[in-house]
Amino acid sequence: MAQSSGASPVDPPAGAHLLMTAQGQGLQIYICTDRQWVLQAPDAKLFNAQGTQIGTHFAGPTWLLNDGSQVKGKVLATQASPDSKAVPWLLLEAVPNSGSGQFASVAWITRTNTQGGKAPAVVCPGPGAKLPVAYTATYSFYTR
Repeated sequence: MAQSSGASPVDPPAGAHLLMTAQGQGLQIYICTDRQWVLQAPDAKLFNAQGTQIGTHFAGPTWLLNDGSQVKGKVLATQASPDSKAVPWLLLEAVPNSGSGQFASVAWITRTNTQGGKAPAVVCPGPGAKLPVAYTATYSFYTR
């Protein structure tokens, strides 16, 4: 499944092929730094279309499937979510040599359809305080 570029800054490049889509459900963990909430890491589970857990998503950012394959990404582009309380949509590029197993050929990852996960616009209580915020998102993994 190829998508054309240009429709959105978080669309994968032209010629990209969809390998897999997973629904992420979990937390965005924030830590208080300089009186502001700063994203520390996601802590989420990945589910297939049938609702079966197929993996996890955590710091790196890293996606790990139950079969042991994994991939890390770096952010290339962001787009505000239509939901003002949701974390932005993202286009990420796979970090070279971070993929293994089923994820070895992943070149790009998108995060779309986000719900929740955004830190509240309030001053945090002090250094080191942590705040988990529930979120969901669709993660799509693309090959070249």
